[in-house]
Amino acid sequence: MLADRTLLLLQLQGFAACGDPEVRDAVRASFGQMWEMVAKTTGLDPVTVKAFLAFGMLLNNGAALGVAELDKPWAKGVRTRIRPGLFDHITTETNR
Repeated sequence: MLADRTLLLLQLQGFAACGDPEVRDAVRASFGQMWEMVAKTTGLDPVTVKAFLAFGMLLNNGAALGVAELDKPWAKGVRTRIRPGLFDHITTETNR
């Protein structure tokens, strides 16, 4: 479920437009704020924040592609629920 599909697509357009230095600066600032908010709110270490955001980006791309409307194995894979404990094996040590 997306709160606002237009904002999602705008975010993806922002990443695509990062060839422009002014856009890149704005997108970097926004992404940095998102990273800091997740890290501060959750108290997670950087490796786990990275994994969390990576999964979020996959879900955003899947939403932009409309995978909920597709009956394809890869689309079902994108929609697969993330179970608790999935990130337990990811630690600063295992990410070296």
